[in-house]
Amino acid sequence: MATSNILNGTDIGLYISTSSGGTYTAIAFSQDASLSLAMDTREITNKASSGYRELLESTRSGSVSGNFFYAEKDSSAAAVYGFDDLFGYFNGRTKIYVKIATAETGDKYYTAAGYMTALEVSAPVEDNATCSLTIELTGAITEGTN
Repeated sequence: MATSNILNGTDIGLYISTSSGGTYTAIAFSQDASLSLAMDTREITNKASSGYRELLESTRSGSVSGNFFYAEKDSSAAAVYGFDDLFGYFNGRTKIYVKIATAETGDKYYTAAGYMTALEVSAPVEDNATCSLTIELTGAITEGTN
């Protein structure tokens, strides 16, 4: 049954696939995920605008970002992506497919294709090593239902 109240962020995951329509796999030890959508505008202000700026719509774009604890995938965690997997996609300039979703039947999810444009490791003294990634989306962003 679809979630009917405010969602707990813990329930929303970032999943990656290497093929359109393929199986989506979670990123290991994820801490957060963000989907950011934007729309450019084009200015149409003219002499009849009475001194007010006027706009029309233009291209839409989006990006996905996330933070996670640094981990290399071990043999017992085959169903998640670790930093080593993500580095391979980044280094190979691989087109990847992303999904932001809960596991709850009836909830909405969002999918798109994109390219990883940033992958960062942070390793502070006597603290957890963390990673972050940014994926710039290409093409349509679609909505579906679990």
